[in-house]
Amino acid sequence: MRAILTSAAALALSAAACGSDPTPSGGTATSGSDATTTSAADSSSPADSSSPADSSNPTTAQDSSSPADSSPTTTAQDTSTADTTPVTCTPLTLSGSLVYAEDAASPDEGYFVFVLGDGSDLGVGEDLPDELWFEFIDDDAGPIDLAADGQEDYETCTHCVTAFVDIDAENESYGSDLFQARGTLQIEAATPLSGLAPKITLTNLRLITVTIDEDSLESTPVAGAPCYDVGTVTLETAAQ
Repeated sequence: MRAILTSAAALALSAAACGSDPTPSGGTATSGSDATTTSAADSSSPADSSSPADSSNPTTAQDSSSPADSSPTTTAQDTSTADTTPVTCTPLTLSGSLVYAEDAASPDEGYFVFVLGDGSDLGVGEDLPDELWFEFIDDDAGPIDLAADGQEDYETCTHCVTAFVDIDAENESYGSDLFQARGTLQIEAATPLSGLAPKITLTNLRLITVTIDEDSLESTPVAGAPCYDVGTVTLETAAQ
């Protein structure tokens, strides 16, 4: 089953400062031959270096004493907070009987598979067939926390609840994967996996859309994609 998941996962799922021209500082210092006559533009003129337009004017753009020059440069900081809105998932009611997937399982190697869904729409995705798979590589009856100790990742889970959404049997493909994100799973002690007819109780189960890496089998949640809350349900396995 791990191989089936990985092959299907490959289908499922970028101002320059303006300075003014300096005024000539004595271009008309004398008039005619009278060297003692000074023009209005002489260096002793009020328009001399003591002029309000002089570099000592604290309002000029190039004045080193300007607060704009000496103040430290700051960058805008993002003061927004992370979105803490609770995730709302679609309620999902599961019913029917589990079927032992003999062709997918390897009981001699401790790998058991049970499937819910007989070609019908389970209520996820579009109006197309879906299947919910229960895979076990550990016979621990639980209760198992599906969001802890590696159970939250398909790569490392030992009690794995996975849904194939919108199955297209003709083209041997499907729309997306759902995988456990929270909840507990417990197998009734009187119906061990080895008997191939377990009674499985799910409590507070949440299934979220994920992608599953075809090489590592690591599952990655898809942000903003559909998710489903199952609540509590007990599923029995049909007689062989």
